[in-house]
Amino acid sequence: MIPYTKIEATPLNERISTLLKDAIIEGQFRAGEEISLTAIAERYGVSRTPVREAFQHLAKDGFLTLRMNKSAIVVAIDERFFRNHYEIRSVLEAQAAYGAAASNADKSELLRIQELGEKTKLPMTLDDFRSYNMMFHRCIWRLCENERLQQLLSDMWVSSYSSSALPEIHRQSRTLNSHRRLVNDIINHDCDAAFEHMKRHIIGSLNNILKILDEGKKEA
Repeated sequence: MIPYTKIEATPLNERISTLLKDAIIEGQFRAGEEISLTAIAERYGVSRTPVREAFQHLAKDGFLTLRMNKSAIVVAIDERFFRNHYEIRSVLEAQAAYGAAASNADKSELLRIQELGEKTKLPMTLDDFRSYNMMFHRCIWRLCENERLQQLLSDMWVSSYSSSALPEIHRQSRTLNSHRRLVNDIINHDCDAAFEHMKRHIIGSLNNILKILDEGKKEA
């Protein structure tokens, strides 16, 4: 496993929130399904407190509707939802990349994360790829030195969408190449290039998801 040990520094409620977002997006929970604090706490081996906080975050982001009986209803995730989510996220992430490039903060951690990803044999396991991807983006958020922006992006985070729409090794290779361009922009303090590359990077993820949804409709 890739040693991205700093992932453990992420608050537990945020990690549970991300896991639940991924599970909802990937169809592990159906639209309209009721999920309880107790069941989710048992699923991830945690107490109900971080799950309750994760439920509140996901309700605010539109993934869940809270119930009075310590449960929640899964909201339908459709094309409009993804467009709204990723279009907002693309602007926020691009601004974070711009800020990271403008900052004089030490960029060595970002470079270390990228080099470790590039040295790993492809395809990575899904867990390793998600860890790498999360740490890469979170490092850029920290480098932008804007705590409010960092919190907004943390609330919107969704791990890489896993699908057969693009072979895993090609998808990971494309992501690594895109990240390398971002690293170069940030290290070279090229703010405008970092902004544009990050925006295209996030919109690229949106387009892949929309393609997956469209193929799913055709199959149905």
